[in-house]
Order: sequence, then structure tokens, then C-alpha cells
Amino acid sequence: MSGAPTKKVFKIGVVAIIFKKTPNGILVMTQLRKVRNPDYDSLYNDTWELMGELANPEESVLDTIIRGCSEEFGIPDFKPIRIIGAYPEAWTTGRGDAVQCHQPLCYIHSLGEPQPWIDPVFAVQVPKNFEPDYEKGDKEATRCKWWKPEDLIVAVVKSPLEFMGFHRPALRLFCHHVLTGKIS
Repeated sequence: MSGAPTKKVFKIGVVAIIFKKTPNGILVMTQLRKVRNPDYDSLYNDTWELMGELANPEESVLDTIIRGCSEEFGIPDFKPIRIIGAYPEAWTTGRGDAVQCHQPLCYIHSLGEPQPWIDPVFAVQVPKNFEPDYEKGDKEATRCKWWKPEDLIVAVVKSPLEFMGFHRPALRLFCHHVLTGKIS
């Protein structure tokens, strides 16, 4: 069937909202996205984004978060203080299955370009002195910016095109939760 459009495979990953507690309150990190293949994703190059990573087959959501942060941030031994909504216990019926129960902040789902996705979003607290080392990372981001939640939510609303569209709703929700005291 020549000329028929190729359907893209639906992908599953995770998104991590990196935040830290400082003496001046919570700060939220965004990173400047660097698209390595503009033919694949010309929409979101040089936009502020969150850490996102595709899950490998047979990799848990929590392992994907840790691996993704390690790779993108250039920190091989990345260890968060906590992952909100992540419960490390696993259950099994004893017949070869393993089930983990998590309560992510939200799910983000895209059916449009460049790829159909669904990602659970987790809030990941890092130490107050945490800074990525993008020189040692996988070159998917070039720098980060730390925001006060009240400033970030205003920027996302006033300048939406400066942020990766797929991550904007999760950023707004996280900032809302911080500003209303649901996350502290």
C-alpha cells in the first residue's frame, strides 16, 4: 500500500516535576529542551519543559524516573529526597506477575504531533543544593531555571508558547497545589 501514512506507536513514559525546598520556599525546575531531531519534533525546541523519559520494557515507573533524571541531569547516582505518590511495595499473586500501586500527581496524554503519549507525572523533591550537570547529561536539555510557583504559573499562562505544550497542564497543576498548600 504505497503512500499510506504510517501510524506512530503509542508510547508510555514518565514525567518528573523537580522541586526543592529552600529557606525562601519551594522552587520548581524547568529545563530548556533541545530537540535532537527537528524532523521528529519541530514544535518544542528551545521551550521550557520537565524531565520526561520513555519507559523501557519491564522497567518500573520509579526506575524510569530515576534513570531518566540520571541521564538528563548528568548525575549517575541521582537520589531524590522523595517522589510524591510513589509507593515502593509490590504485590504479586505468585504466578509471575508484579504489581505496583502509585498515585501520580496527574496523567498527561497527547494524541497529536509529534507522538501519541501517555505519562504519569510525579513530583520529585531534590536536595536544596541540587543542580543538574547538563555537560555530563544526554544533551536533551541545555540549562535549567528555578521558579517560584507563583511566578511559574503566571509565565505558563502569559507565555504558553515558551513551554512544552505537553507539560504545561502538569506545571499549572503542581504550582496550584503548592500555592494552595496541598503540596508542601
